[in-house]
Amino acid sequence: MTDLYFGREQTKAKHFILKRYLQALAFKILRFYDITYVDGFSGPWETRTEDFVDSSFMIAISVLNDAQQKIQAQTWSGGSRKAW
Repeated sequence: MTDLYFGREQTKAKHFILKRYLQALAFKILRFYDITYVDGFSGPWETRTEDFVDSSFMIAISVLNDAQQKIQAQTWSGGSRKAW
């Protein structure tokens, strides 16, 4: 398997931090409030996948969706509403 971040070590570090920070934030905040998430520096400028999984915006979408699903499963059983 090819390393998606070869030559993009700064991006790899940013994405690692983004995943951990955003996940922690989401689990603390989404239980009580909605999140408006804006990443002014994300973009598919050097992604190496067609589905953009190695981009900031797709990482954010994935992390927030995952957190929302887990929180909803723990707190409520009906409906589906995007919390971010």
